[in-house]
Amino acid sequence: MGKGEVLARLTAQARASVKGFYRKQDSSGYYVFDLQTGIENGTIDHVKDITPLPSGGVAIKMRDTESALDKLAKAYGLYQQQDKKADPFDDNGSSETEDSSSSDSITDAELLTEADLARS
Repeated sequence: MGKGEVLARLTAQARASVKGFYRKQDSSGYYVFDLQTGIENGTIDHVKDITPLPSGGVAIKMRDTESALDKLAKAYGLYQQQDKKADPFDDNGSSETEDSSSSDSITDAELLTEADLARS
């Protein structure tokens, strides 16, 4: 395995999300959990554990994103500082971070289980 593939796999792990297991239902526009979707798009490769729940659903635990980001940062030399006062994570000197999770979030109202769909 070459270093390009290693970096590509770490990048995919850092970006992976349980959202990869949801598909938009055509008729209602709601998102539904679909294991096959996660298998087809490769999200399953980034799963650490899947546990069946008594309710009939599953709990999914993804591999550690922070660990993948840390390894990528080391690979790209982001921890090496010429100026000890500089923030190693910011190219422009600002230490503010951006919260991107709000724009990518699937709302609770959009999530339906297979059981919810069967009842409708």
